[in-house]
Amino acid sequence: MTAYGYFIRNVFLNPIFYYILYEIYWTLINIKSFEWILDNKYNNVMEKNEIIEYWIKLSEEDYSAMVNLFKSGNYSWSLFIGHLVVEKLLKAYYVKNCDMNPPHTHNLTQIAKKQN
Repeated sequence: MTAYGYFIRNVFLNPIFYYILYEIYWTLINIKSFEWILDNKYNNVMEKNEIIEYWIKLSEEDYSAMVNLFKSGNYSWSLFIGHLVVEKLLKAYYVKNCDMNPPHTHNLTQIAKKQN
């Protein structure tokens, strides 16, 4: 087996590879999100409505990607991004009704239950 074939078979097709990529992606998003939440110009924390707008803006961007993936026939990825859309909308709702710091989880049920 060639090195390329080994990589495809043992790395690229391995679900753990995608899990690691997802965790790296989420870590980078959180770092970027944190930088966006802090207003560097005035060194103040964002207001509640700005945080809500932030989560909604991210969900709209993901929704657009989800629709494009669905149209191109990438149904699995479309479903995955759809999960992120719902998660971000739940977090916006959580910030609006409960607390300015949404739970750090991807579990939709847990986010919804914490809102009562």
